[in-house]
Amino acid sequence: MLILEDLFYTEGHMWTRPEDDGTAVVGLTEFGQQRLGEIEAFELAEGTDELIRDEVFATIEGESGLEDLVAPLSGRLLAVNEAVLNHPSLVNTDPYEDGWLVRLEPSNPEELDDLLSPEEYAEYLEEVRMAEEEDDEVEDEEEFDE
Repeated sequence: MLILEDLFYTEGHMWTRPEDDGTAVVGLTEFGQQRLGEIEAFELAEGTDELIRDEVFATIEGESGLEDLVAPLSGRLLAVNEAVLNHPSLVNTDPYEDGWLVRLEPSNPEELDDLLSPEEYAEYLEEVRMAEEEDDEVEDEEEFDE
């Protein structure tokens, strides 16, 4: 699983890259896009010009269904990746570069401190993987018992 060192992450599988000009770019992690399968659509919530941390700012649709995307930071929306609006599968092929979703001007840069470091995100993904394996084992045992 690709986890880049210059990004911050959320447990909701969003990434944030602070830029030198004080803006931040936000996208869906490789793990997040793999869980959704082939991305079919990306849509910003209606009237979104200000993102509020921990609130839904967009939806993304993949083979496994529709997923709400929660803002990792608060701030003024500066840009939406038009390429992703026109070709949502860019999130699958290049989630960290061409597949970015939005650029914003953070209203509270200290919120970055609340996001996961690459190491913390890797640990979190390991916990998720282990929990899923345990769930699979329980399902297998239940099927065997029937």
